[in-house]
Amino acid sequence: MHVADMNGDPIVMTRHTSHSPLHLFPDGMLVAYPNGSIQREPIPRSKPMSANDHDIKIMNGLIETTIDSAEGYGEAAKDAENTRFAAAFQQRAAERRQVAQRLQQQVSSLGGKPEDDGTILASAHRVFVSLRKSISSGDTAIVDEVERGEDHIKAKYEDALKDNELTAGTRSLVNELFISVKSGHDQMRDLKHALHNKA
Repeated sequence: MHVADMNGDPIVMTRHTSHSPLHLFPDGMLVAYPNGSIQREPIPRSKPMSANDHDIKIMNGLIETTIDSAEGYGEAAKDAENTRFAAAFQQRAAERRQVAQRLQQQVSSLGGKPEDDGTILASAHRVFVSLRKSISSGDTAIVDEVERGEDHIKAKYEDALKDNELTAGTRSLVNELFISVKSGHDQMRDLKHALHNKA
């Protein structure tokens, strides 16, 4: 069987037991099918990776961690015996929700779908913390758990800022939000040390 290409030159084609490309063009290819037919088909192309995909992935990871943090502060505020601690936890919970919202807005602006929930692992961890707190006592145990969570979120933001593939705009936003995150971390670290030194 003879078929001419785009320049009119003949192409010798043979039948294959399965469909196979026989000749490639810049915008397609000739394919022979088992029934003897020959058709011109588009060349399958993988979806090009958006320049924003990496930023979106990193920010969605930060959103999950930040939501986890906000929920952790919310739980701590409910369980705190000292009203001053409870107020501080509530304030930090509100701040973390605002941080998550800023990240979600950035993901949307880059054409991505922002995360709107925390991680399953964190949910399981919160159940464990609740069980452990039931056999613990006092605000010190609660502050210890909050400060542990603060170490985690601080490390996540630091890792993001070390990522050389982040675009300048996303890096600027993460750096701005990290100021709030680090402030919360340092406050809980100092509170933990104060409570343990007092004991």
